Amino acid sequence: MAERQGAKILVVDDEAEYLQTTIQYLRESGKDFDCLSAIHGAMAVQIAKSKLPDLIITDWDMPVMNGIEATMALKQDPETREIPVVIASGAMTTSSHLNLALEAGAVDFIRKPIDRIELVARVRTILELAQSYKEIKRQKEIVEKRNRDFMDSIVYARRIQEAILPDKESLGRRLGGAFVYSQPRDVVSGDFFWYFDKRKEVMVACADCTGHGVPGAFMSILGNNILGAITRDFGILKPNLLLSELNERMMATLQKTILLEDFAAEPTLDGMDVAVVHIDVGSKRVAFSGAHRPLIYFKSGEIHEIRGTNCSIGGITAFKRLDFELHEIELSEGDTIYLYTDGVTDQFCESSSRKLGQVRFKKLLSDIQNLDMDEQGREVAKAITAWRGNREMQDDHTVIGLKL
Repeated sequence: MAERQGAKILVVDDEAEYLQTTIQYLRESGKDFDCLSAIHGAMAVQIAKSKLPDLIITDWDMPVMNGIEATMALKQDPETREIPVVIASGAMTTSSHLNLALEAGAVDFIRKPIDRIELVARVRTILELAQSYKEIKRQKEIVEKRNRDFMDSIVYARRIQEAILPDKESLGRRLGGAFVYSQPRDVVSGDFFWYFDKRKEVMVACADCTGHGVPGAFMSILGNNILGAITRDFGILKPNLLLSELNERMMATLQKTILLEDFAAEPTLDGMDVAVVHIDVGSKRVAFSGAHRPLIYFKSGEIHEIRGTNCSIGGITAFKRLDFELHEIELSEGDTIYLYTDGVTDQFCESSSRKLGQVRFKKLLSDIQNLDMDEQGREVAKAITAWRGNREMQDDHTVIGLKL
């Protein structure tokens, strides 16, 4: 990088001979420096605030305010703190003096009497570094602004996502109680909760879309919209039929045209894992189907698990019609049902590489069965947060609890 031409340099010295000599060396360097002068530190601080020079070369030992004091004053002012300062001295030349000057905020130290070649070389280097720093700072400010704008957009997208997805509170009013614990990894979530009710029938889905953050959020909105369209077209469906229809519409929406022989080259894995339950509120009969997701339920206080079908919505099998197993169970008032995404059980512990896992998660659910659903939701959130601690989330977290 070429040195700056016409840079403003403030020279500060109470001895006229040294002041004039330093300015002369700079002017004769052929670099077209614009030289300013001051005879003590206090004057230098005032000039620096009004003129904002590109560099200050100041003597150490001066009346009114010495060079170290002036440097410290400049570094405390936001308007002047970025101006590089060089301390010059003929008496304070030990290593401890150099260290004191650097601690005060100086970027370099020149011994008097000043050598012309050394002075010009150091000034050129410092100005080049200062210019590079300014450019880096400018680029950093641009990046920070873009990041702020991006985060503002993501936060707004979260508000849109929450507005589109169903109201969590209304589900509990349709049943004996409910909670939805949802914690996105990256502001917006690839997990989503969906439900549909008609008279005494309720359908609830817990879905984990491919990816997280923005891509996952787009998939979650797409999945929510398709589920809504299916129920508008057909009303209440058995969970297995709902998942099959969801798979076909998802692939049609994403316009997948992959042939079997093309799959070995580059499989496309867009899709989601979904658990769906249909609850007859009157008879307490529950039907369940899962696309790679299970169901946990408590009947008379005893825990049970039903595994979903071993395939996902979308993905490498999506060009075929998928058939999902249908499971029907009879429950009673007070029994509970839980749907969750794998980000919960796959979450690593803060202090080790252990995952929360199925065993610990089931024990957590067993331990909170005596609580109402709102309290259960708080305990689930508390336990998962404590397990994770300060460790990064690997994925989005969602747990849905339903009481009959």
